[in-house]
Amino acid sequence: MAQIEHVIETPFFTPSHWSRPLQMVDVATYYVARHLRGASTASYWERIERLLDGYPNYAGKGLKTFP
Repeated sequence: MAQIEHVIETPFFTPSHWSRPLQMVDVATYYVARHLRGASTASYWERIERLLDGYPNYAGKGLKTFP
Protein backbone atom coordinates (compact mmCIF):
# COMPACT_ATOMS: atom_id res chain seq x y z
CA MET A 1 0.00 0.00 0.00
CA ALA A 2 1.39 3.42 -0.98
CA GLN A 3 1.75 6.12 1.65
CA ILE A 4 0.66 9.66 0.95
CA GLU A 5 3.44 12.04 1.89
CA HIS A 6 2.27 15.32 0.38
CA VAL A 7 -1.24 16.68 -0.11
CA ILE A 8 -1.83 19.70 -2.32
CA GLU A 9 -5.02 21.61 -1.55
CA THR A 10 -6.87 23.94 -3.86
CA PRO A 11 -7.59 27.46 -2.61
CA PHE A 12 -10.58 27.72 -0.29
CA PHE A 13 -11.08 31.45 -0.71
CA THR A 14 -11.88 32.20 -4.33
CA PRO A 15 -14.52 34.37 -5.98
CA SER A 16 -17.85 32.54 -5.75
CA HIS A 17 -18.50 32.67 -9.50
CA TRP A 18 -15.47 30.40 -10.02
CA SER A 19 -17.07 27.60 -8.03
CA ARG A 20 -20.69 27.76 -9.22
CA PRO A 21 -20.57 24.45 -11.16
CA LEU A 22 -19.21 22.73 -8.05
CA GLN A 23 -21.95 24.33 -5.95
CA MET A 24 -24.57 22.99 -8.38
CA VAL A 25 -23.18 19.47 -8.00
CA ASP A 26 -23.26 19.84 -4.21
CA VAL A 27 -26.94 20.85 -4.32
CA ALA A 28 -27.84 17.95 -6.63
CA THR A 29 -25.96 15.50 -4.38
CA TYR A 30 -27.79 16.85 -1.34
CA TYR A 31 -31.21 16.18 -2.89
CA VAL A 32 -30.22 12.74 -4.19
CA ALA A 33 -29.01 11.79 -0.70
CA ARG A 34 -32.27 13.08 0.83
CA HIS A 35 -34.28 11.03 -1.67
CA LEU A 36 -32.30 7.89 -0.89
CA ARG A 37 -32.93 8.44 2.84
CA GLY A 38 -36.69 8.74 2.22
CA ALA A 39 -37.09 12.50 2.71
CA SER A 40 -39.95 14.31 0.99
CA THR A 41 -38.05 16.10 -1.78
CA ALA A 42 -39.86 14.38 -4.64
CA SER A 43 -40.13 17.46 -6.86
CA TYR A 44 -36.36 17.99 -6.80
CA TRP A 45 -35.65 14.27 -7.20
CA GLU A 46 -37.86 14.06 -10.30
CA ARG A 47 -35.97 16.96 -11.87
CA ILE A 48 -32.58 15.43 -11.10
CA GLU A 49 -33.34 11.77 -11.85
CA ARG A 50 -34.28 12.30 -15.49
CA LEU A 51 -30.86 13.92 -16.06
CA LEU A 52 -28.87 10.93 -14.75
CA ASP A 53 -26.94 8.92 -17.30
CA GLY A 54 -29.01 5.97 -18.48
CA TYR A 55 -32.37 7.17 -17.11
CA PRO A 56 -34.78 5.38 -16.77
CA ASN A 57 -32.82 2.16 -17.32
CA TYR A 58 -29.54 2.64 -15.44
CA ALA A 59 -28.07 -0.77 -16.43
CA GLY A 60 -24.68 -0.29 -14.77
CA LYS A 61 -24.41 3.47 -15.19
CA GLY A 62 -26.01 6.59 -13.79
CA LEU A 63 -26.88 6.56 -10.10
CA LYS A 64 -24.49 4.47 -8.02
CA THR A 65 -24.87 3.80 -4.30
CA PHE A 66 -22.36 2.27 -1.94
CA PRO A 67 -22.98 0.79 1.50
